[in-house]
Amino acid sequence: MSRTFDFIFYPKKPKGYEKGPVTLYLRITIDSKRSETATSLEIDPDKWESGKMKGTKEDVKSFNAYVDTLKSKLYDCHKELLQLGVPITAEALRNSFTGKGERPRYLIEIFKAHNSNIEKLIGKDYAKPTHTKYITTVTHLENFLKWKYKVSDINLNQLKYEFLADFEFYLKTEKSIEHNTTAKYIKNTKKVVNDCWQKGGLK
Repeated sequence: MSRTFDFIFYPKKPKGYEKGPVTLYLRITIDSKRSETATSLEIDPDKWESGKMKGTKEDVKSFNAYVDTLKSKLYDCHKELLQLGVPITAEALRNSFTGKGERPRYLIEIFKAHNSNIEKLIGKDYAKPTHTKYITTVTHLENFLKWKYKVSDINLNQLKYEFLADFEFYLKTEKSIEHNTTAKYIKNTKKVVNDCWQKGGLK
């Protein structure tokens, strides 16, 4: 799941280019696959060398400092994808960096939002013990994800039927929870995921 990545910033010359400033691009490479995006910076290609603008003037220092900020942002995006257990591709990292694409949906995040809604409806649509059971379920899920996948959350698109089977195995063996209680935790998990997908069933 953990993958290293390479990237470069470079001035991209358009077709028929002769002279003048051009847009600085970011190119990301993972598993020999590339994805790139334009930055908001422009630079004369002749002034770009070894990943930065040549010179010592203040405007040059400011330019290079901003490029360093973009590099830090890219590393942060990569770290976040790793922590969430998202399949890391060049395109996924680019989308995270630019903020484009559909926002991924994560199990624990959705589960906690679901529990928050139930809490507000205690005494109306739900009893307090029901809310408590869902709170306990999400706690077990968080511990299971750390035990099985070494992540704090997981993208819903990664869930397969085996996920529930593995979760059930974990509850019975690692936590020594009896069958009927385990079945309730599994049922709670399926309900939250199915409500999100609005189709029912795991892939």
